[in-house]
Amino acid sequence: SPADIDLALRKARLACDLRPGLYAYINTLGVALLRAGLWAEAEATISRAISLHTSEHGAPHPLDLAARAVALHGLGQSALARAELERAAPLLLQPPYRDDEECRLFLSEAQALLPPVSYTHL
Repeated sequence: SPADIDLALRKARLACDLRPGLYAYINTLGVALLRAGLWAEAEATISRAISLHTSEHGAPHPLDLAARAVALHGLGQSALARAELERAAPLLLQPPYRDDEECRLFLSEAQALLPPVSYTHL
């Protein structure tokens, strides 16, 4: 519900204020912004989460890539959104992500928004 999204957004902002460099909080804020439809702020926040996760673990988290794809789609940048989904897919085949239901669900949500381009009608 909108009230739940608003509450999640307020709590995520507070958490980031209290622990500004913590990946988990920045990721949560990015998803809350996404759910609130604040595409530009969501994209910027999720991009920061991607940078943090990459510097800490050597690769982006596939959920962040899928979330950024949704934000980019919301901003009308479909080509960039599809590129993020293409980056996420191979990561989902690797442990520990291949068994992560949340990652698969978020990727499915992003893929539903951005169906693959069909070249059969060109």
